[in-house]
Amino acid sequence: MSAERRPLLDIGMDLCQIQKLFDTNEERYNRIKTEVSKMIMTQVGLTMFQYDRDHDTYVATGYTFHLCPQIFGDVDQSFIFQASTLKFLCRHNFNFNKFTYEGLPYLSKEEEVRVRQHLKDNQMFKNLTRMLDMDEEKLLQHYCSEVSKWLASKEEDTMYIDIDSPVLRYVVHNEIRLRFPEVLTTDSLGNSNKVLLYKDKYVDGANSAPMAILEENLMSHLLGFSQIISLLESYKKPIMGHNIFLDTVLLHNQFIGPLPKKYSTFKRNINNMFPNIYDTKYISHVMAKKLSFDEVWKSNALQDLYEFFSEAKCRKLQNGVNLIKLSTPFDVKQSYHEAGWDSFCTVDVFRLMMMKQNQAHTVSLAFKATRPKKMYFHAADRWYCFIRLGHWAACENSGNYRPVGPTEVLSALAPFRSKVNIIRGAILYMDLADEDPPRQRPELLHVRSLQERVLNVEKIASLLAGLGSIDVKPYDSRSALVAVGTQHTVDKILKQYRDSREYKISMYNVYRHSMQARMAVWGSAIITGSLLLYVLHKSVK
Repeated sequence: MSAERRPLLDIGMDLCQIQKLFDTNEERYNRIKTEVSKMIMTQVGLTMFQYDRDHDTYVATGYTFHLCPQIFGDVDQSFIFQASTLKFLCRHNFNFNKFTYEGLPYLSKEEEVRVRQHLKDNQMFKNLTRMLDMDEEKLLQHYCSEVSKWLASKEEDTMYIDIDSPVLRYVVHNEIRLRFPEVLTTDSLGNSNKVLLYKDKYVDGANSAPMAILEENLMSHLLGFSQIISLLESYKKPIMGHNIFLDTVLLHNQFIGPLPKKYSTFKRNINNMFPNIYDTKYISHVMAKKLSFDEVWKSNALQDLYEFFSEAKCRKLQNGVNLIKLSTPFDVKQSYHEAGWDSFCTVDVFRLMMMKQNQAHTVSLAFKATRPKKMYFHAADRWYCFIRLGHWAACENSGNYRPVGPTEVLSALAPFRSKVNIIRGAILYMDLADEDPPRQRPELLHVRSLQERVLNVEKIASLLAGLGSIDVKPYDSRSALVAVGTQHTVDKILKQYRDSREYKISMYNVYRHSMQARMAVWGSAIITGSLLLYVLHKSVK
């Protein structure tokens, strides 16, 4: 992410508080983009699925990557831990040592452009030497001292320096060439940690690595996990996650660049990078309508969805379902808060989508950030669910539950491509490839106090919360507006408060309930009436 970043794990405490049923997607984006700029993803799960035609089986290969911010030159990536984050991560056995000592570096596209420009302007070496800490400075002086002693001796024509840090290794190459112009330096073949030095060009096999190669080696290290994101971008494979609106925002901030001011620009950037995104949360929301109340899953949370399919609770998918297996099983202690395992589970709902195609590849991602709760989707879980949903959708379209091929399944899931689920918003999904759909929640309710001179909004919210999912905001001193999740909840509220002596609750009408609207209407009526009288007066005259 950029500048000052706070760890996040899901929508986290603060973000949950600003998700309102009143929100359009653009309003939601504008609200969270500042907050997200303080967050980083600390763990990414990646599961790749390949179809084995001979055995009619999908083989899943899963990985979990830890990402750690880095400092070099004028790039100083940072984030802030909250106490609640630490508690959550500890409860789920997050490996802080692996994150700190072995976490992979990364660069956003914006940072990469800046770094490459510094290399082009010959500023990188100066920037890096200026940022060396005391221990690194001592090491650099030690290496140069050893080279000086080696040159003064009449011993070996070559010398090796073992340097673990790729950044320090780049600095050492440049520093030695600057201090000892006659010395040739290159990276040792077969051991990328060793710098090989030749006394002069007349030594047998002597060569000096071109600066362009040294710079690309440095860039390869600095880019780190960003190179995997670039590969996924270039291959355009189907990518899925579960409930990934916030994930896409994080993805942009960490791997594309600072979040744009315009919501439309953000959507375009994500769609250009990943034009084949699927969200199993939204797919399952739509597909659930095809099941009876007794058949449907407990919830479309990832864990419940995965168990629904993996335990064969979907009676419509009891025939023609092929096997998905892991090439390397996850650790037995794997949990739903491990990014790699989540990644696997997401896909199996979609598994049947890629059926019958040899060498079919699909990818699932799961991000785990540093703040409380769900900002990591298990790549494996998601793919499992994705494949199952795909098979189901294809069979529903044909009216026949049978084995189906990938083309038919992809065609069945095409309406869900680039549609990302939105939690508790006025609109059910974000469309990355097109305009967002119109508001799909019920119309707003208007609540007016019949007894209190000042309406207690918190009291209203508490009273109505027991009837369903609602959000309340003040309208004027004696009234408030209520956004409601479903029409069923609207009907319950109107029925329960129909004869209330304390509150009058009705469907909101801007002309009936807005003073400004009423004034505008009366103003127009007065002006129109005045003009009519004037015309009549002139006519009579």
